Amino acid sequence: MSKLNETIEHESFQALSLGSEGSMVFFVQKMLNFIEFHVAEDGKFSQLMEAQVKAFQATRKKLVSNGIVDHKTMEEMDLVYAKKKREK
Repeated sequence: MSKLNETIEHESFQALSLGSEGSMVFFVQKMLNFIEFHVAEDGKFSQLMEAQVKAFQATRKKLVSNGIVDHKTMEEMDLVYAKKKREK
């Protein structure tokens, strides 16, 4: 991916945090469950989801453990998801 495309992609990514709702939250919930950070799959960013995002972030050296799903957290989740999927 070119730096320009990467920059555009990052600028257009809407960070998700406590209180967020919708299909992107649901997508992240499915990813979290697949990588064994269990949450309800209801499209609502709950306190439990925030805690599980923080727990995931704490496992990754590149991330700040703040409970917010920003583009960096999403990239790291995608890497872990892809690795786990290959292992199955």
